Amino acid sequence: MSEIFFNGLNTSHMVARELLSKPDEFITVTVGNREYSISHTKMIKTHANVDDGVMHKTLVCEELEGNIVR
Repeated sequence: MSEIFFNGLNTSHMVARELLSKPDEFITVTVGNREYSISHTKMIKTHANVDDGVMHKTLVCEELEGNIVR
């Protein structure tokens, strides 16, 4: 499995374009030495300013335990 590194600020289209250029396969999120599955996306406030009403998408993940069954 190859690793894809995203540096800096990215858009959903940049992520989609990268993923769609590869064969379809199972995907997880790794942070440090922990692995997560993506359960869904949701919109949250961008925390640039307290009174800012700007929203962005976030991936909502769940920690995986044990072996991944594909």
